[in-house]
Amino acid sequence: MEKNMGELSEEAKRLRVTVEVITPEIAAAFLEKAKGFRNRKIKDYAVNKLVRRYVGGHFKANGESIIFDQSDVLLDGQHRLLACVRSGVTIESVVVRGVSRSAFETIDTSVGGSRHVTDWLSVKGYSSTNTLASVVGLIMRYENRKLSRTLCSGETPSWEDVEKYLIAHPTIPDVALEASSKEYRGDKTISPRFVGFAIYILDLTGSDPTTVRDFVSSLCAGVNLSEGSPILAVRRMFVSARLKHVNVPESDSVRAIITAWNAWSQGEKRVHIKRTRRMIDNNGNVSTVDHELPIPNKVGAPDPLR
Repeated sequence: MEKNMGELSEEAKRLRVTVEVITPEIAAAFLEKAKGFRNRKIKDYAVNKLVRRYVGGHFKANGESIIFDQSDVLLDGQHRLLACVRSGVTIESVVVRGVSRSAFETIDTSVGGSRHVTDWLSVKGYSSTNTLASVVGLIMRYENRKLSRTLCSGETPSWEDVEKYLIAHPTIPDVALEASSKEYRGDKTISPRFVGFAIYILDLTGSDPTTVRDFVSSLCAGVNLSEGSPILAVRRMFVSARLKHVNVPESDSVRAIITAWNAWSQGEKRVHIKRTRRMIDNNGNVSTVDHELPIPNKVGAPDPLR
């Protein structure tokens, strides 16, 4: 049974819903007023896709709304409005006004919603949002022992979970920013996601920060590595997978990096670092012979072995 007006919440009662004709001039005015509000970053590819659709006459009034807050500041719809301006095509849209500013963080976050963790990180003012999102997601899955055993990247946590985690672990954004720097770009064998993960997890051991960064730098650069170096062994695993166009599951990647760190920091030699053995059952399902992830060692002064 639907609620009548007497049963609606106060927030719902404040909403005003109309269907409006929006010209490029009106769209530009809406966007101009929203300039002081920190919305998600504009994705040009998304705007260009909409422009092509509008110019081609494929726009449909499908019930998707453009949303404004109680001060008539745009909360949702900037890509559609910008496409309207760039294409010069007038559109029709449902317009909702009076939405609480506090409700902004819930827009487009349902299952299948279009907003991503990177959008919310951008809204919150974080830097290097792509790297930060991937690093914090990997750290959270590692901590919860939910690393993917079959995919190169596991399930992405919700924005709400990421926000809580970053509040509890405030150094992660700085680590992600460090991982995005040119210092760790190397030959791109090791992605910034694993660079940030390695720096953060190894720092947590209380190891000497210089030692940690020497290890990660060598892992990324891959230069001056002698035969038997654990760093060379783990790089070979990644390079071999890349040449074969095979994705390394993130559980294997994490295990290999920590194994290499433990061996390198103890002056041990490693020629190979093996990936986890997998089996396929009669139903075609992939299973993994599970092994506990190694615990990274705490070390002090840099080791001469590279």
